[in-house]
Amino acid sequence: MEEHERAEAADIVRAIREGEVDAFVVREAAEEKIYSLRSADLLYRAMVEEMKDGAVALDATGLIVYCNAYFAQMVKAERASLVKARNSRSTNSRHSRRGVASISSSWARR
Repeated sequence: MEEHERAEAADIVRAIREGEVDAFVVREAAEEKIYSLRSADLLYRAMVEEMKDGAVALDATGLIVYCNAYFAQMVKAERASLVKARNSRSTNSRHSRRGVASISSSWARR
């Protein structure tokens, strides 16, 4: 390997380690494939954070484990006070719009 090839390889490794590379394009057989270094959950989370709909995730006991900023705005509360808080009205309907509506209205009354 020549000096310029070693320098190029070292620069590529440095860029990957420092987070400057988002994906690789690799030729496989007759096609190019893109391999992302960022997981889809990061992109999905960014989308949920920025959307103009309230989003909330509850565990099986009704504990709020996540909410986006818009949800906190809807219920007029700080996100920090919502996460890890228990919502007693979330039991059987926590996966439905009605369940989220009941969470919103119960938090709004606090």
